[in-house]
Amino acid sequence: MLAPDGTCTGPAPTAAAEIAPGIGECELVRLKGKGPTDVLVGESGRGQREVQVLYAEPGGKELYFFVNNRLDRVVK
Repeated sequence: MLAPDGTCTGPAPTAAAEIAPGIGECELVRLKGKGPTDVLVGESGRGQREVQVLYAEPGGKELYFFVNNRLDRVVK
């Protein structure tokens, strides 16, 4: 899982080959090849861990939404 500073709190899994729904937070960082611009970690009203990961890319911003360490959706 990602810490608020954008670092992984454990070893990053290497199973994912592409950014797709269901991958983990650290898998995203590994696939992107660099740390995120910003990370927001919180909890939903239902007790689920929610994380927003922002990458500011030259072509625009990419925002990745995770629920319980699984990619839920992407906004570009």
